[in-house]
Amino acid sequence: MATVRRSLLLALALVGSGASAQEAPLPFVGGELDQDEILERMSPHFVRELRQVGTSSVTLRADLAAVRVAFKPRTDLHPRGYLAEIAAYRIARALGMDNVPPVRGLRLGRAMMRERFRSDHAEDWPPIEAAIRWDEGATVRGAAIYWIPAMRPSELATEAGLDASTPWLRLEGEVPEGAQGVARDLSTMLAFDYLIANWDRLSGGNVSTTAQGDRLFVRDHNVAFGQLVPARYERLRQTLERTQRFSRGFVARLAALDATALRASLAADGEALGGRAVLDDAQIAAFSARRRALLSYVAALVAVHGAERVLVWE
Repeated sequence: MATVRRSLLLALALVGSGASAQEAPLPFVGGELDQDEILERMSPHFVRELRQVGTSSVTLRADLAAVRVAFKPRTDLHPRGYLAEIAAYRIARALGMDNVPPVRGLRLGRAMMRERFRSDHAEDWPPIEAAIRWDEGATVRGAAIYWIPAMRPSELATEAGLDASTPWLRLEGEVPEGAQGVARDLSTMLAFDYLIANWDRLSGGNVSTTAQGDRLFVRDHNVAFGQLVPARYERLRQTLERTQRFSRGFVARLAALDATALRASLAADGEALGGRAVLDDAQIAAFSARRRALLSYVAALVAVHGAERVLVWE
């Protein structure tokens, strides 16, 4: 692994890694606020309203005092789903990604949630309340995910759409005029999903674009970091290998994200977790193994084709 890392870092140095951009405030493509400003506005102290918006899981749209979020509480069906959302964001941030909506842990009270839940049907709240895994003190831990103000569906949310765009990611392919941002984001998304074991990206609605259609949003990670059966791992690997072109900054930051750096990035969000680790030791070990495999894949491409052809985006 040390040889792979050295060869990649040498290639990145020759073409320029682009990693210094992370020293400045990290923007978010979905609005004018940077990511720290968004996180600061996610205060649990005043929740005006809650509405159910999820279909396959409990997801509540929550209007807070200064921002709107999607709140994913801990449930019997997805007891670690909220932790996966937090971990995915913290890793995306460490990798310099500006298109994953900010996430922070949040703890809400049962009585307050019941009081401020709004629906046209009074019978909607009881099944939600029953599905939530409540802590002692009648509170629930969850993930507050920034509600993107404006986005539109993308054909990349389907296998057919991904098939049509795969040539953009190949060494011999051409990217249509105006699609460079989407092509770069697509490459990074496929690598990111492999890293976090997110096998559910193409289930529908999990890929969208800015209103202008020039960038992708990467969101919905509640099934990530789970144990992968062989078929799901193979599908993730094959999907990753659609791309032969990568972002230099993404690869440089990934090379630097060893287990120590990963644990430090995950420790940044202790809100509402009750002392629980965002990822356990087994999940960190599995992530580290996938990181090594991805860096080896990129290094092999660089060795055969050259850094200039493989590391083509900032």
